Amino acid sequence: MKTHNRNPWELQDTERTLSEIVRRGRARAGVTLIACIDNESQEVREVRKVMTPTPYRGDDDEDEYWAMDSLRGEVLAIAQEIAPERTRDGGHWSPMVGTFVTVVCREGRAVSTDVEWQFLPAWRYSNHFTAAFQGDIFVVTPHGWTSTLSEASGHEPALRSTPAVSLVPDLQN
Repeated sequence: MKTHNRNPWELQDTERTLSEIVRRGRARAGVTLIACIDNESQEVREVRKVMTPTPYRGDDDEDEYWAMDSLRGEVLAIAQEIAPERTRDGGHWSPMVGTFVTVVCREGRAVSTDVEWQFLPAWRYSNHFTAAFQGDIFVVTPHGWTSTLSEASGHEPALRSTPAVSLVPDLQN
């Protein structure tokens, strides 16, 4: 039996895994990538995209409830689509073979904000019928990346900066 010096939902090489998710998901600002990682090999199994929602304000109004419910539904549908199903055989559950990684791609500083934190309640119970753990939530910006839960960070991968459009004509030509 193989022993681990880490929890099974922790990535062995975060930069490599994030780079692969960003590449395969064709990351761009405004999109959140949800990936399923194989716990043993650490290979990226599948990547899906959702449009990054505006974070709710916590006002407990009905619109926010339905917005969170919608995000929860999207996450649940993706989880059931990209991860193996958790089954029971002979009174035992199948092993947890994957981990979900959420990558919020946006402009701005590489720090966790309400944009990333809204995915925590969205993930609640969403992985329960799958053989995958809920892993970390990352943000990737033009300045690099950071983890919401472990606070690890790095310069690569990073989003390509969107070039600024000048409304002033070029007077040098």
